[in-house]
Amino acid sequence: MAVQSKLVYIAACDIPDCGTVHGEDPDWAYHFDSPEAATAWVEDGGGWTVDGGRLICPAADRAHDQARIPGLRL
Repeated sequence: MAVQSKLVYIAACDIPDCGTVHGEDPDWAYHFDSPEAATAWVEDGGGWTVDGGRLICPAADRAHDQARIPGLRL
């Protein structure tokens, strides 16, 4: 059996201490060939927000809401 190493990228939430990755199962993330491909995938659906270079998952808590809507006071 041949084994090869391949660099892949995953879409992970940029909110500190979140740790959410984009995928159907929390223990498995979709893998992409480039950061741009991962960003494009989450931009097309799933409730993720792309803010500049940051990815923000759809979690509904204070840190995520403030990241999605700068200046929001909760």
